[in-house]
Amino acid sequence: MIKSKLEILAGKPGQLKNDIKALKGNHAGKYRLRVRDYRVIFQRRDDVLIILVVGIGHRKSVYK
Repeated sequence: MIKSKLEILAGKPGQLKNDIKALKGNHAGKYRLRVRDYRVIFQRRDDVLIILVVGIGHRKSVYK
């Protein structure tokens, strides 16, 4: 499931607009992708399509 969401993120991120959120605080400048109870923390660079996955984990522990 996570792999398929990452493939959509790389190709057509507009389809995931309800699952993507900009993060604040210590994680400012990063985004989260919601996949059921898991979160993918990533950074985007719009000048060239680069998605750098910073972490993947359960929603209770991924932000720590």
